[in-house]
Formats: sequence, structure tokens, C-alpha cells
Amino acid sequence: MSSPPEWLQWTDIALSFVGFGIAIVAVPTILQMFFGAPDVRFRFRESVIDGDALKLLIVHVVNAPIRNKTLRRLGVRRESLDEIVVHYRVFNRAGELVREAIPRLKAKPGEVSQRTSVPASMFGVDFWLVAMNREGKTFINDGREEDDDDLAEQLPAGIYRVEVDALSSVGSHDVSGRFMVGTDQEHLHWDDA
Repeated sequence: MSSPPEWLQWTDIALSFVGFGIAIVAVPTILQMFFGAPDVRFRFRESVIDGDALKLLIVHVVNAPIRNKTLRRLGVRRESLDEIVVHYRVFNRAGELVREAIPRLKAKPGEVSQRTSVPASMFGVDFWLVAMNREGKTFINDGREEDDDDLAEQLPAGIYRVEVDALSSVGSHDVSGRFMVGTDQEHLHWDDA
């Protein structure tokens, strides 16, 4: 069997180089499509303000950045969440709905809104869910302005479950957690179980 003509062999080599070049250009775009989508994560944490004047249970929403070194070197970047709205429901131990609200999200100091964007970083946005003052009065966030006199209704001692839904430009993300409310700040905490 005879070999193909020389010009056809050179054409085959040239087309192979062109195809390889296109593949190199397309790989970062394809990787961006698969690995660059927003990655919404939730964290439950506690915070104390002004010494011990106020203890807060906080829900933190982050759009985790890409940590894989190879993907970062190839130029893959986590996309920002253009707009996110968070809705939560708190249930008591008997399963009865205690509070349902759309909280005001804190993105930066002094910047509070019910809708906000979340860039790819470990900082994200957060909102306080439950607050307890030094006297042991416990309040649940109702989504209103923080300087309202009747900021929130009081929450009795007990074990509660919270369901958090985050609606964003890329879909819905949800998580649930449990927290305990006692008679003093020491007994206000997230349940890790």
C-alpha cells in the first residue's frame, strides 16, 4: 500500500497544530464554565459586641473562592453572585413556626440591604439571627431597621431549628441549623450536633 502524497502529510501536520492551538485556547473557557460558577456556603457563628453587652448568633453566607492552584494558574476565577436574597424560618422544638423573615444583609460596615451582591471571597455577607443582651433578654431578627425601638420580638428559652434559603442569580441554596437559647449569654449558642 502506498503512502499518501507529501502535500497531504504536511496539511495533516498543519491541521494538527491548528487543532492543538484551538484546544489550548478553549481549555480555560471550558474550565471556567465547569469550575467558575458561584459556590455558596453557609457558616453559623457567634459574636459578642461591646464586651458582653450583646451576644449574637450570626448566619454568614459566602461565595467561596477557587483554592485549587492549577485552576487559578489557568485563569479560572469564581464568578460573583450578582444578587442574593436570604429568607429564613425559625421553628421551636415542637415544629411550630416562630418567625419567618427576609433579613437585612450586612455586606460591609455601614452597608445593609435585603438584596446584595456577593463577590468571590471568604468575607461574604451576614445577618444576625438571635441577640441576647446582658440582662438575658433574647430577641429574634425580624428584618426591620436595626434602630427600631421595638427591634424584634423576645424569644423564650428553648431549642430552635432555623432553615435558611438563599435565592440568587444562579439558583436556590439552603441550609438548616439548630441553636439553643438559655437564660444567660453563656447558654446562647449554635448546636454543633
